[in-house]
Amino acid sequence: MTAPAIGIVYNLYKTYKIDTHHIAQEVAQWLTDRGENVYMFSSHYESNEEFEKDTGDIRLKMALVFGGDGTVLYAARMLAPHGIPLLCINAGSLGFISETALEDLYPSLEKLLAGEYVIQERTMLKIEVLDENYQSRLVFHALNDAAIMRHPLSYIIDLATYVDGEYITTYRADGLIIASATGSTAYSMSSGGPLLMPDVSAYIINPICPHALFNRAIVLPEWKETMVKVLLRETSQDVMITIDGQAHQQLYHRDIVKISRSFYKTRLVKFQKNDFFHIMRQKLFFGR
Repeated sequence: MTAPAIGIVYNLYKTYKIDTHHIAQEVAQWLTDRGENVYMFSSHYESNEEFEKDTGDIRLKMALVFGGDGTVLYAARMLAPHGIPLLCINAGSLGFISETALEDLYPSLEKLLAGEYVIQERTMLKIEVLDENYQSRLVFHALNDAAIMRHPLSYIIDLATYVDGEYITTYRADGLIIASATGSTAYSMSSGGPLLMPDVSAYIINPICPHALFNRAIVLPEWKETMVKVLLRETSQDVMITIDGQAHQQLYHRDIVKISRSFYKTRLVKFQKNDFFHIMRQKLFFGR
């Protein structure tokens, strides 16, 4: 049986300021010199199935992720189904989810090899797209969020929303964001939504530019199931669902988006247990 390896995930397109491929190669050599097996791959896989087909004989015990938050979200979707912990190294701009900066890379790797870390589990969302006959078309798992959005040149859309089968309201809006606790600091926050600590067992339903003043974000327990029915004024309207700002799928009249807690969790390597508010102050200027 193949010995377990440390995976290195790098953003193939991060070359403007930082060449992540070059850094990944240097780290791979550093790990190899210390007796570790290494497997490198770039962020080019379109699906988890494609990733699994390519890496079927590889057993990863850990993965290093070089890039910004987008690369972390990509790695989470690929590796969370396998329970592989991620050490995220910021090679982007904000790097809100990342644990360490590039200048602290090698001290962090020393801690990693010495086992001086904890694993923090982040809840993910399961997003299922159903047709009007409740037949499943696609299933996504998101670490941050899913956004149902109209095309910028289309009419506003109606989104009939139910929680555990109970009708809540029909949002008339540009769209709707469904955000996990981790994703509360992303698109949802930019749209005026509340902030949740990552270990809060809840998710957010947040309308984008609603056509009514009383339509505000709702925080729901993560074990609740939400159904959103897309109601279009004209069948020619262009509506999309986007997962973590990356994967996307067109939606049609009377399509249903079902949101529930995913059975996968993203496992993040952390060198300090409670750093949420420190990151908020440092990167989002919280309280200033």
